[in-house]
Amino acid sequence: MIVSIRRRFSAAAILCLSASAFAAQPYLVKDIFPGGPNDNSGIVSMVAFQGRLFFGANDGVHGCELWVSDGTNAGTYMVKDIAAGPYRSLPNTFAVLGNKLLFQADDRIGSTLDVYATDGTTAGTVRVADLAPGVLDPETYCSYFFFDMVASGGKVFYVGETGSSPPHQSLYVTDGTPGGTHEVGPDNSWPSQLTDVNGTLFFEAGSPSGDALWKSNGTNQGTVMVYANNPLWLTNVNGLVFYNGSDNSPNNDRELWVSDGTGAGTHLVKDILINGQSWPDCLANVNGRLYFRAFEFDHGEELWTSDGTEEGTVLVADIDPGNNSSDPCGFTPYNGFFLLAATTADTGRELWRSDGTPQGTTLVKDICPGSCDSSPRFFTEASGLMYFAADDGVHGEEFWATDGTEAGTRMIADIYPGPMSGTDEMINVNGIVFILAGDDQTGAELWAYDTRPPPIPVTSELLCMLLITAILGCGIAVLWRRTRELHTNYVLAFRVRRRIRNTGTPTMAVTTPIGNVALPSCRPVSQPAKRIESCDAQSQMISIAPPSSPETGMRMRQSEPKSRVTICGTIKPTNPMGPQYATTPAVANVHTRMQIA
Repeated sequence: MIVSIRRRFSAAAILCLSASAFAAQPYLVKDIFPGGPNDNSGIVSMVAFQGRLFFGANDGVHGCELWVSDGTNAGTYMVKDIAAGPYRSLPNTFAVLGNKLLFQADDRIGSTLDVYATDGTTAGTVRVADLAPGVLDPETYCSYFFFDMVASGGKVFYVGETGSSPPHQSLYVTDGTPGGTHEVGPDNSWPSQLTDVNGTLFFEAGSPSGDALWKSNGTNQGTVMVYANNPLWLTNVNGLVFYNGSDNSPNNDRELWVSDGTGAGTHLVKDILINGQSWPDCLANVNGRLYFRAFEFDHGEELWTSDGTEEGTVLVADIDPGNNSSDPCGFTPYNGFFLLAATTADTGRELWRSDGTPQGTTLVKDICPGSCDSSPRFFTEASGLMYFAADDGVHGEEFWATDGTEAGTRMIADIYPGPMSGTDEMINVNGIVFILAGDDQTGAELWAYDTRPPPIPVTSELLCMLLITAILGCGIAVLWRRTRELHTNYVLAFRVRRRIRNTGTPTMAVTTPIGNVALPSCRPVSQPAKRIESCDAQSQMISIAPPSSPETGMRMRQSEPKSRVTICGTIKPTNPMGPQYATTPAVANVHTRMQIA
């Protein structure tokens, strides 16, 4: 009971300190390109690696280069000036391979698409391979390449340019070393949509038969065409590739297709719109099932799902009833359901949730009341909440959070005060949500929101409180334990002495040995105690713990409330000439009578 009180006291102290902490707010991490609201660092390709954020940025001096941030101003800096001077290396398309972060950049010495690797240090940022020497890039600003780079099967695949003129785009693979970097083809195929499917790469690329579905294991022989029907929206669900594919008819009708990586295993899943095209898109794997948007005349573009079979491909919900289209997209798993953006005539484009059933597909909140659109996007989960950007019609597109309920959906901060929009892309790195955001002072720069529990400030008052709590807790525990030990010894000594004084040695029925118990100021003897089935009327019954510590003749130890035994016993004086009182050294012969569960 006292131990419980001690624990509650400590917990209450910590709880009071935590409750006094103020709520966190988004903050500017660093003004990378100093100046006014029109001076932007142009951040691109944010990626998490080894607990930090890596990205491309332009500080106005070195051009667009590789940067890193741990969420603090001091911990945000340029990793390396790859294209020395004011030129840009334009780091883009990152992929993690073991303890290295691979990316494409231009070092002004060779190709505009060299492969680099970094361990996060200047010395550890090196060019892996320069397979296609090219031209210099005099620009400084940041922009996206729109070329893919994906880790698959212990390697990294990427789209690179050949050394021909004009340059051709082809599929390359690397293991992070110069010798392990090479082209796997097909040459001049302009590959895209690189998708890892359980260690095999699937992608879309040109072929003599038109744009086709391809796969690769990282070798030239293992890079083969699967099926030619102009695939879009490649999505891995349980080892199968779902995609928007053409039926290769004169009308080029597009429906939902699936492939297991073989020509025979590539087929139409369902002709959703007969004599037309449903054009499935926004394909997403949500908890092992495919969800997507598709069109039909009766319902418009609505939310569909598929398990890969025709009968298992069905409309989930007609969010905007009738032949109106809700245009659902952005399906993001969260707490057993998924969030999405959808449009209705009454609410505009707002935040919805679905569990994959009609009744479980509901509006979370009309963020921009009425028919205006809040257009939620950039869903990012961190510390149990989903963060996103949305426009409530008053503050512009700003930083929001939701727990999936209307009451739990709120704007965190108006980063750019007033109706201007201040929030764009975001990413979670170990509980810190990094945001590409801007205000009226710095322009678009790196911001962050720390979702982790706030640390307790270490003050002299806190240290004093913790010290007092520790001393008080330890003191109570020691006092309680010693009190129980003394009480147990007292009861044993008192009752055994009383029995000796009144009755002498009784006759007992005995069975198996158990051990001896030393009384205070007594020494053990070798005579074993015996288990008894009953005690005579003169014996005194007491409750103590089972015996332990055999080095002292099975000395009794402290008991817990749910493991006590009831005993009765005799005492044998160690000095036969002494009086029959327990005033001389003696050892109690203790016997178990009953165990209480």
